[in-house]
Amino acid sequence: MGARYRLRPGERLFVDYAGMTIPIMLDGVEHKAQVFVASVGVSGRLYVEATLTQKIDDWCASHVRCFEDMGCVPQVVVPDNIKPAVIKPSRYEPILNETYADLLEHYDVQGFPARRKKPRDKALVENGVLNAERWVLAPLRKRVFHDLASLNRAIAALVRKFNSRPYADGTGENRYGRFESVDLPHMRPLPQRRWQRTVWRQNTVHKDYHIAIDYHFYSVPHELIGKDVDVRLRGNLIDVFHRGRHVASHIRSNARGRTTTVEEHKPEAHQRAGIDATRAQLEKNARDIGPHVHAFVVALMKRQNNPEFGFRSCYGVLRLARRHETERFDDACRYALDLGTRTYRGLDDILRTGADLAAAEQEPEITPINHSNIRGAEYYK
Repeated sequence: MGARYRLRPGERLFVDYAGMTIPIMLDGVEHKAQVFVASVGVSGRLYVEATLTQKIDDWCASHVRCFEDMGCVPQVVVPDNIKPAVIKPSRYEPILNETYADLLEHYDVQGFPARRKKPRDKALVENGVLNAERWVLAPLRKRVFHDLASLNRAIAALVRKFNSRPYADGTGENRYGRFESVDLPHMRPLPQRRWQRTVWRQNTVHKDYHIAIDYHFYSVPHELIGKDVDVRLRGNLIDVFHRGRHVASHIRSNARGRTTTVEEHKPEAHQRAGIDATRAQLEKNARDIGPHVHAFVVALMKRQNNPEFGFRSCYGVLRLARRHETERFDDACRYALDLGTRTYRGLDDILRTGADLAAAEQEPEITPINHSNIRGAEYYK
């Protein structure tokens, strides 16, 4: 194997995707499931699973499940130079994908990609892939699967059978046995917390001292209004930083259009003047367009416990007014109020579908009644 891979027990895990794929039928459409293969250096213990793609989320999730299947982690993971693993290949200092590097750091594992055009670097992982294709994938080639779960159960059964098969060296040992006796004592335990993907993004704090993440609004200290903050998304946790200082934490919510507010983030009473001024300006701008626009904007702010939470929607309504004729827009706001609609999105749907125009066409024309017993307007002048 050369000087590069004088393997030590429990040191290296070789990972790659097999060249073979497995057809899987999902909702009547055939997909080619990708096959992740991992092989422990000394024992050759095999781990195989199918995923829908080779994208970074599937690549990292396969590593997590592989580590948990072994119940431990190696010192080094050796991937091939594929896109989910390596951004910039290099013989001396390859640059790993940021998300993949975060996963390896979480498990305290080094990433050591195989060198390009160096077949001996890839020999062990290619041997693992060959075993997976021959003993696991080939027996499944004539079966039809309709979900990943059943496919992976079939794969796991064949992998257990392969790992339990004695080596050809006549010792009577198998891969499970040698893994337990040789590799496992030199591997590290799993950390207490499972890895979850971390995503970073930048948000600007709105005038209502909230930031928007997936249509839900989370509070930050009101002093940061108008400033840019860094947001870290990890699993169901949201952490907010300003200039490297942690300023807020929230549990992620799926309630679209709602707010999560920490009491300490609210402005002091003496700062209400600025909020009241903003509200007054919004009402004035709406009143200048039409009385029903004004009523709709007021209703938007009343819909929230704190009126300022409706500021964002009000700005949207005023921007929406610029794209429509004033009379029609005012009528659409009246129609929305009559329907009980109190959201920007609901008003936008009415205008986009022309529901207000259709309703106006259906209103019957009122014909004046001409009768001798009716005095008419002239009588009262």
